[in-house]
Amino acid sequence: MPRKHYSSIHLLLATMAGIGLSSPVFALPVQDLGNSGRSLASVSIGVENNHNTSPAEKPSEQLKQAETLYNEGVTLQQQGKLEEAIAKYEEAIRLNPSLAFAHLNLGAALAALGKHPEAISAYREAILLQPNLAEAYYNLGNALAQQGELPDAQAQYKQAIQINPTYAKAYYNLGNVLAQQGDRDGAIAQWREAIRIQPEFAEAYANLGLIFSRSGQRREALEAFKKARDLFKSQGKTDRAEQIDRIIQRVGTNRTVITRSLFDSEYSAAISSEA
Repeated sequence: MPRKHYSSIHLLLATMAGIGLSSPVFALPVQDLGNSGRSLASVSIGVENNHNTSPAEKPSEQLKQAETLYNEGVTLQQQGKLEEAIAKYEEAIRLNPSLAFAHLNLGAALAALGKHPEAISAYREAILLQPNLAEAYYNLGNALAQQGELPDAQAQYKQAIQINPTYAKAYYNLGNVLAQQGDRDGAIAQWREAIRIQPEFAEAYANLGLIFSRSGQRREALEAFKKARDLFKSQGKTDRAEQIDRIIQRVGTNRTVITRSLFDSEYSAAISSEA
């Protein structure tokens, strides 16, 4: 989506114990619908050539119409017109129930409206249709986490990682649910892996700073927070950089341990759904 191609689907602005989840993803429009003798190419995030199609050489008019509705839904979803997008996806699914990316996008739109049980059903359907669709497991993990089903969310993130071992956001969110369950070391390991894959992952550094501060590791906390601040600044996210800087000043000057209340008041917006 423009503005980081998924920023119009704000699923998880809320923090989990001060540690926020990265956002869902959804598939982009299908191009070149009329190529005879070829599968319709998908252009989803991190997925190639997985689009379900008819075995016939040329799609039927009904399948073409489903693709058109799907693409219209993507455009509406990018514009933040979620109710309209949902209607398009539902009609596309009616015409072609095997259109896995329509189920994926439907789930993301439903989740953005807070309809997490319905989103979970849509993601599970996408997985039934395409068991190797890492984005569906990732989104399912997000929705389950929002429902408080953390062990199940953890399992979905692990499945996404198994399919795509370089899925930085899945490591990041896995770290978040582990932290929520009290597994400090496990959370740190996952955030470090997210950073190894994506060195500019400012949110992961910020979470490391938080967890180090909570355990009294002031030097490590300051290093992580400073790295997060500098990355946010380099990415043009000045508000978040300033929020982190205020935390750094408190930790550096007052030797403050960042409690949940302090972190939430100074930083809850800094961990955004655009991670």
